[in-house]
Amino acid sequence: MKKTIGIIGAGNMGGAIYRILKQSRLAKRVYIYDKHANKTNALKARADVLGLQDLLTQSDIIILAVKPQSFKDLADEIGVEIKNKLIVSVMAGVSTQTISGLLKSKKIIRAMPNMAARIGQGVVGWFANKPVLKSEKTDIARLLSVLGLAVEVKKEPLLDVVTAVSGSGPAYFFYLCGLLEAQAVRLGLDKKSARVFATQTFIGSATLLKVSEQDAGQLCLSVISRKGTTAAAMEVLKKNGFAKIFERALSAAFKRARELSKLYE
Repeated sequence: MKKTIGIIGAGNMGGAIYRILKQSRLAKRVYIYDKHANKTNALKARADVLGLQDLLTQSDIIILAVKPQSFKDLADEIGVEIKNKLIVSVMAGVSTQTISGLLKSKKIIRAMPNMAARIGQGVVGWFANKPVLKSEKTDIARLLSVLGLAVEVKKEPLLDVVTAVSGSGPAYFFYLCGLLEAQAVRLGLDKKSARVFATQTFIGSATLLKVSEQDAGQLCLSVISRKGTTAAAMEVLKKNGFAKIFERALSAAFKRARELSKLYE
């Protein structure tokens, strides 16, 4: 896929996409724009920085990596014809219909990568609207695969679920890992050792789950011995409603994704 890609937005996700696309050599050329020059300077992307209108004109595929709240202002700034460009949005909650309407573009793809895309180990849920051709979907699947595992969803509303589960998911993991580290230190381990034990425990467990024929529930039960240490810990989690708390947390993330989609209704 030797296409020219233009990225609008050089924040955490836009910057990550820029770096990994440059490393992959998948694109013919990668350009980037951000109204805050310090962000593109931090990427050391000077040779690839274009003004907004030039980037839109010279790119075959345009990636929108701005905050949902900033999208309307961005759309108002666009002064060139882009109706036949392939648009890929990584904005949470903003529908393909909204993007198409504000940009006067036909072919829209929404994608929801997560933080691990920085190292090519993310998971990306994506959806393409009807005008996107089969060959273009193939190109996009290949492009997104450099960020990690790319999974197409057939119904756009499911991207709000993807946002709550995998888009926000790294924060849940880091939070729990941090708690495990902190308690390991409290119980006597030094900080460095606590991080090693906590991190490798999660990495090993995730790898085992990925290759196992058993699901997460079955593997969990296989760790729990009757009246053992894990059973004691799990009993505390159950008594304190950990499952309900987590359910409410994901529901809140899902609700917020839906609220973002209503910003432009």
